[in-house]
Amino acid sequence: MSSKRYFILFKNIRQVIKAEKYFREKQIACKVMPVPSRISSECGMCLEVNKPANEAQLENLRQVGFECSCVAL
Repeated sequence: MSSKRYFILFKNIRQVIKAEKYFREKQIACKVMPVPSRISSECGMCLEVNKPANEAQLENLRQVGFECSCVAL
C-alpha cells in the first residue's frame, strides 16, 4: 500500500462540499480536510482520497462543473 496521500484541490469551499457529495454518490471514499500547509489553496479546504485521481476522474469532475487539481504528498 502506498504511503502517499492524495488531495483534490478546488477553487472554493462550496465546490469542496459539492464534490464530497458527488464522490459519495459515486461511492468514492473521500474526506474533507484542511489543505496541508505544504500546498497552497484559495479556500483552505480540500478532499483527501485514498487512490490517486487519474486524469479521467478529474475530467469527469470538470465536466460536471468543478475546477480542480490533484496533488500527491
